[in-house]
Amino acid sequence: MAVMGFVFIDKPVGPTSFDIVREARKALGVKAIGHAGTLDPAASGLLFLAVGKATKLLRFLPLEPKVYRFSMRFGATTDTLDEEGTVVEEGGAIPEETSLRAILPRFVGTIRQVPPRFSAVRVGGVRAYTLARKERDFELAARTARINSLELHEYDRERAVAVMSVACSTGTYVRALARDIASELGTIAVTTSIRREKIGRTAVEDARGLEELRSNADHCLVPVAEVVSALPHYRASKGELRELSFGREIAPPAPEYEPKFLFVFGPYMEPAAVVRKTARGTYHPERVLVNR
Repeated sequence: MAVMGFVFIDKPVGPTSFDIVREARKALGVKAIGHAGTLDPAASGLLFLAVGKATKLLRFLPLEPKVYRFSMRFGATTDTLDEEGTVVEEGGAIPEETSLRAILPRFVGTIRQVPPRFSAVRVGGVRAYTLARKERDFELAARTARINSLELHEYDRERAVAVMSVACSTGTYVRALARDIASELGTIAVTTSIRREKIGRTAVEDARGLEELRSNADHCLVPVAEVVSALPHYRASKGELRELSFGREIAPPAPEYEPKFLFVFGPYMEPAAVVRKTARGTYHPERVLVNR
């Protein structure tokens, strides 16, 4: 049987997200592995990997908000906006804690954010970090991001370090957020640590370490049914599975409420499809996993 499911990894500082994907491919013997958002090499925390046909389900899963705990240090900045880069400016003011707390509500809600120059955003088909490393001149357009919450946990003014957490939308750059917080205070800053604690309903406490992935990969694989158990789902009959395999609509009994999507399983809770509610009250297959 083809390998299918999800793997949650607690990425350490150092390797890239693709390094972890490469490790998972080797450990599980599967080429098709997708993810729900990368982490910088200097960042740690939750990587949400989809394995095999489960990659087709990612866009239907509740993968927001993404929660990060991060530290930022005021008074200097680098070209990468973290401690990995080259210092480009020093001598910025160190704000008072009251001033810092006062401006945080300004960042809650929908904001506009310019991505860091060292990021994976494409500029004319080329990654921004590639252009930045070659010291090319280029501009990045501001993008919309959503900040659900932004909280200050600790502030050591003597060390000029703030520890914060943010719950945000996909595509939010924590390094850019720290830069903009400092700018709002009339100063400069870098992030000193970033750790992703949560993606949607999945927490980093549910994740496995790299060594366990290498030594016991099968144990790291979480079944699709377990991940979507709290989401609207339906166990189909053999006849309905056949209809889905041909791309035809089905008409399951109406659930307690009518969700936009249903995850469909076979008699033994094997993943079969994701179906979308139509105006006729039937459900149309959006992604089919079952074979004819």
